[in-house]
Amino acid sequence: MWIQSVAGVSYLFGGSMSPAIKTALGYNQKQIALLGVAKNLGDAIGFVSGALSEVSLPWVVLLVGATQNLVGYGVLWFVVTGQLPNLPLWMTEARMQITLRSTRCYRSHPLPRTGEDFTLLQALGQADFWLIFMSLVLGVGSGITVIDNLVFVSLISISNFLGCVAGGYFSELIIRKLSFLRTLEMSAVQVIMSLGLIYCAIDWPGKIYVVTIVIGMGYGTHCAIAPASVSDIFGLKSFGSLYNFHIIALPIGAFVFSGVIASNIYDYYARKQAGPTIETESLMCTGSFCYSVTCGLMSVVCLMAIVLSLSVVYRTKKFYFRLYRVSKT
Repeated sequence: MWIQSVAGVSYLFGGSMSPAIKTALGYNQKQIALLGVAKNLGDAIGFVSGALSEVSLPWVVLLVGATQNLVGYGVLWFVVTGQLPNLPLWMTEARMQITLRSTRCYRSHPLPRTGEDFTLLQALGQADFWLIFMSLVLGVGSGITVIDNLVFVSLISISNFLGCVAGGYFSELIIRKLSFLRTLEMSAVQVIMSLGLIYCAIDWPGKIYVVTIVIGMGYGTHCAIAPASVSDIFGLKSFGSLYNFHIIALPIGAFVFSGVIASNIYDYYARKQAGPTIETESLMCTGSFCYSVTCGLMSVVCLMAIVLSLSVVYRTKKFYFRLYRVSKT
């Protein structure tokens, strides 16, 4: 836990890092959004760390992560402070990927053994595997869009932590004490996320606090429930690879919802505010409508994720009933 605490957190990008990078390097909103996608891609690419964790000692994996962390953040710091010349966008994206890829090295350790063992190739042929994956694309993708564009860093950090802890605790309580399906909790969380995004889209008082808390806890809960569900259904033989494959849902969702949809909506309203004679490179949008449409669209995306999650609930209920009997005996 202490090692992860000094690894840097991906949601710092939206509240602290992106404004500094945008100002120092002169990026527009679309370039910042693409940089956020690169950040999420680096955070998600964990096949190397997953495979490494299966064949090497933990300290080797941690050393690789620490080295990536130092190089990635170090180069970005030198560039933003003017001690190195400005990098092209693709090079900045590469630095961001290296930096956040280090966090995968701190998260590739398995959970308690419960399910049948699948290899990654075997799991790829299962419909449940892809339903969970697409539910994450929609649910986590909508969450990371808000995190990268519209949150308070300290509040999102606390909310994400509480979501991780509460999500893990209640998922165990649900499956072992109440005999409910673990994936049902993910559906419930996506309902709450959708309601929070609707609250933000309507522009009710305190929306920034409400959406930050709701999305932060929802995002953290996803990160707790998804690995546990994967280990339940597909076992732990290749858990590192299975888990890190599912995390690819994060950059996919970020690219579609933040890099394409949210950034274009923001730039559209920014150009509309600025008028036709203003250069587009440094456009700023002010007002609630800059993000209200995006939040409304993300609430619909969460509703789609709910449908997929409930499909997993229906398809895996017999498996979980067998699991209940085994755990109780």
